[in-house]
Amino acid sequence: MITVTLLIEGPELVLEVTDDGAEGARPGFREDPEGIHGRGMLIITALALKWTVRPDGDRTTVSMRFPGCL
Repeated sequence: MITVTLLIEGPELVLEVTDDGAEGARPGFREDPEGIHGRGMLIITALALKWTVRPDGDRTTVSMRFPGCL
């Protein structure tokens, strides 16, 4: 199961995505730009002000902060 949460914290939007089925795998970058996996983190890095990964056993949450539209 994947849970998506969107919050407004001051002038920033915070998007959190939790993967309950990650089985301990953590997101990362792939070296192959032509590959079909690993591009999501490159997109997040390009768009987000900051992102973090919070492991919790087999679960993984990626939290991303974006500039708000206010």
